[in-house]
Amino acid sequence: MTVNEPVLDTFEDTPAGDRDPDWFKRAVFYEVLVRSFQDSNGDGVGDLKGLTAPSCRSSATWPTSWSSWTPPTSTACA
Repeated sequence: MTVNEPVLDTFEDTPAGDRDPDWFKRAVFYEVLVRSFQDSNGDGVGDLKGLTAPSCRSSATWPTSWSSWTPPTSTACA
């Protein structure tokens, strides 16, 4: 069995001004418990199809001012 060692990302394909090897130190990560979302196939356990269904319906563009925000009118996913 061959084990590949991790390869250091040198960011060669990224413009110098956009290179940020420490991006993960400021990032926000979310854990999604798929089993707790909608059950799309009726087996009693949430699944990925059920997860994407409510996330598409609830997506909205965040405004620059809350006073101008209106909820999305479409319930269809793009």
